[in-house]
Amino acid sequence: MKTLLRQTTGDIRASSVRALFEDGSAIGWLTEVFRTEIFSHGHYGDHREPESNWILNTDEFDRVLAVMVARCGNTPPMELMSKPHFLSLLYAWRQATGTNEVNDWVHVQTATNNGLLSFLKAVRSWSASSTFGVQYPLKRRDLMPFLDFDAAMARITAMSTNSDLAEENRRLAIETLEAADMGYKLATS
Repeated sequence: MKTLLRQTTGDIRASSVRALFEDGSAIGWLTEVFRTEIFSHGHYGDHREPESNWILNTDEFDRVLAVMVARCGNTPPMELMSKPHFLSLLYAWRQATGTNEVNDWVHVQTATNNGLLSFLKAVRSWSASSTFGVQYPLKRRDLMPFLDFDAAMARITAMSTNSDLAEENRRLAIETLEAADMGYKLATS
């Protein structure tokens, strides 16, 4: 994409950038591109890259910033949580806005037991090793910017033993606790 955009100018480039970021359905992949630009432009972080390394010029970046923030906020929550790289998407959204907008969104999504279970399932990362194969841990450090991890785990623990909950939710709560334990072991090993 970087190579192709560098070969285009004028209306063709403007149409390409608009088609990618406004209409592109691969929002997980677009988030990775966008997040790179957030750092490259120095919008977040302390290392602005030379303009020659940017994919988007300043005006394009400003437009894409507004578009991507709006897309995140306007996409139905369950659809957004089903996107690949959802955790990276949350970070990009947070870095783009520089506000508590993402935390407020997470708070709304996790207010119910089902919402918390769905959210925590969506933010699990992955880890691969020759010993254990592919695993999907839940990592405290990844989630601390968005929610109170300890309070979330206390709620999940209570759900795991609550006989009034549907069996499927209890199983998911137990799986979530195991994923958090796996994340803890990975962080301390």
